[in-house]
Amino acid sequence: MKRQIKKYFLAILLCLLPTLVFGQAKVYTKSAKLADFPSKVTKVVLTGIPLLDASIRQEIITLWQVSPYEFCTAEEYTELEFSPLYYFLHFDTDGEFTYMMLRKGGPANDSDPLKKAIDIIEIPIGPDGSDYSTTIEYMDVFVDLIQQYIVKAMNSDRAAYSGIKAIIKRPKVGAEYKDIEILPTAGGWGTVCYKIRFNPETHDLYSFRKKKIDR
Repeated sequence: MKRQIKKYFLAILLCLLPTLVFGQAKVYTKSAKLADFPSKVTKVVLTGIPLLDASIRQEIITLWQVSPYEFCTAEEYTELEFSPLYYFLHFDTDGEFTYMMLRKGGPANDSDPLKKAIDIIEIPIGPDGSDYSTTIEYMDVFVDLIQQYIVKAMNSDRAAYSGIKAIIKRPKVGAEYKDIEILPTAGGWGTVCYKIRFNPETHDLYSFRKKKIDR
């Protein structure tokens, strides 16, 4: 908790630094940069993998309530990603894990800080590669976790800078929970995995841990 608080205040200090040094720059915190999220279209980027695309389509149509949305192809995303008119919900990989990511579109550099691109949140949802069984089975949970985070991040800078841990809740006595492991493609002793505990009905997040595999 102390580490999270220190990271939060460090992020705020970095935002304020231009003003402290030059006395003129206008400061926009992460929450301020996300304030237009409900009024902008979120482009949900399809992968071209039929089972994965069918799953994300179904869960977005069923669950997504926090902004207007449209589906687009990877090619369309490449054309639109530098436009500040859109947010993007898409998949990405790092060679070990597949992530669901929410990103604000825009150029990397712009004189208007509200138009710059922002990588908002990413959640590991399965191994990198062709095994999408975990991703598809829990797609509804992952979509809801992204929604829960963006709602909090728009209303709290502390939450915005805390990442996915900002939405962790203490379970009520007797609450149901489900534990899942997100394993890397080349798992094994000494590598890391993610352990996630959540309520399978409400999708409340109870625990999110990165852990070294020791067995």
